Amino acid sequence: MARKTIHCVQIFWRVGGRLEGGPIEQFLTEDAARAYGEFKAGDASGVAVFTLCGEPGADHWDEAEVVVVHGDAPAA
Repeated sequence: MARKTIHCVQIFWRVGGRLEGGPIEQFLTEDAARAYGEFKAGDASGVAVFTLCGEPGADHWDEAEVVVVHGDAPAA
């Protein structure tokens, strides 16, 4: 099966002292994900940019690799 790499951004906010994550957004390139993460970092408590590699047809994915974290995010 063909392997695929997806580039993702997840935004986090502090709500009542707890860190809550928003939906994960996917991008075609790492540069696009990085740029979006930097853009959203000013509006959120934290942002995690990461990549996933795997075989979508088999729903088999490797562990996420953190590219960059801005602010307060679990990947930090």
